[in-house]
Amino acid sequence: MNILKVLRARPALFFRLCGIRLEDFDDLLKRTYPLWLKNEHKRLSHPNRKRAIGARCKYALDFPARLLMVDGTERPIPRSKKPGKRKKNYSGKKKKHTVVHQIITDN
Repeated sequence: MNILKVLRARPALFFRLCGIRLEDFDDLLKRTYPLWLKNEHKRLSHPNRKRAIGARCKYALDFPARLLMVDGTERPIPRSKKPGKRKKNYSGKKKKHTVVHQIITDN
């Protein structure tokens, strides 16, 4: 299921999840997509390239879905005394107990 399609049908939910109105997102998409295409072509057209431009892994998400994504980070927390909660909050990647925070900016 395409999450962007679901969110477009519910503009109020889109605003609550993303922090911007659907119209503003569409405007941002319209302005950034040509810039992304230009930079993507520049990135793929370097002179020392060994393979053809189409010979790479494809993106799993289309550009609007990637623009919609919000970055997150893991912040350390104190180790819990309860074994179930302690196991749930342990990050093998960071080798410590963490919680994931999403970062949303208005820049």
